[in-house]
Amino acid sequence: MKKGWGWFSLILCLSLFLFITMFPESASAHRMLIEQVDEQTLHIRYDDGSPAKLAFVSVFDENGTLLYENSVDNRGDFTIKNSLKPYRFVADDGLGHRATFITGNQEQGIETIPLWIRTLLGVTFLFFIAAFFYYRSGEKTTMR
Repeated sequence: MKKGWGWFSLILCLSLFLFITMFPESASAHRMLIEQVDEQTLHIRYDDGSPAKLAFVSVFDENGTLLYENSVDNRGDFTIKNSLKPYRFVADDGLGHRATFITGNQEQGIETIPLWIRTLLGVTFLFFIAAFFYYRSGEKTTMR
């Protein structure tokens, strides 16, 4: 009976792994991005294209002093006040998403790494953890 459960567990794990890797678009995790539309407007959105309607934007100068804070509109747009010289914008939606944008910098860090490399690194990390615990459980049985 124990041998049958081992095969069942193996087939179940492999099926689950194949299902997850074959349909990656079903993942619901996403990150927040800030894009500069023009000199007076920033667009705050998630990487799936939906606007971050709940985002609250903090505006800082070059010294890190908070200039002002305001929320975005329903389209995810944030209007920059003319009278101030902002340097850094931090958007936070209160749900765990946070993005930073520095004036004049269009790159947002992780976007420069292709998605397939990030996915491969994540899967490799999970396999490493699984191999570690598999090896560790094998040591306990041989010590007896």
